[in-house]
Amino acid sequence: MAVTDLTWQTLATKLPAGAISVISGEVVINAGLVNGDSISALTDDGVVKFFSMLFSAANKAQADANVDQEDGERLAAFAPATIGSNSNGLITLSRPFVCRAELATATNIIGTNV
Repeated sequence: MAVTDLTWQTLATKLPAGAISVISGEVVINAGLVNGDSISALTDDGVVKFFSMLFSAANKAQADANVDQEDGERLAAFAPATIGSNSNGLITLSRPFVCRAELATATNIIGTNV
């Protein structure tokens, strides 16, 4: 059967310990733990780093979910980063995300398969 999504537990295994927890029936992601930085206010920087780290973890979790999957059944929502050339000690990372959504409502969002 094709993998079309990840569980929160699968993602949690690729993030620092305690970065994802369930509190009062809600999944909570600790951005400070994901970033490896102290975040104490909504005005703190770190959103770009958070999403980069989260997408990297999702790509690794996807690889685990795809183990033993047949061609055409592997989740392909979180592509590995494309790395640009070095420019003054910095590189550009592009992290594509691909999903499918129900046409009429843009709900029932699931991953694509390869």
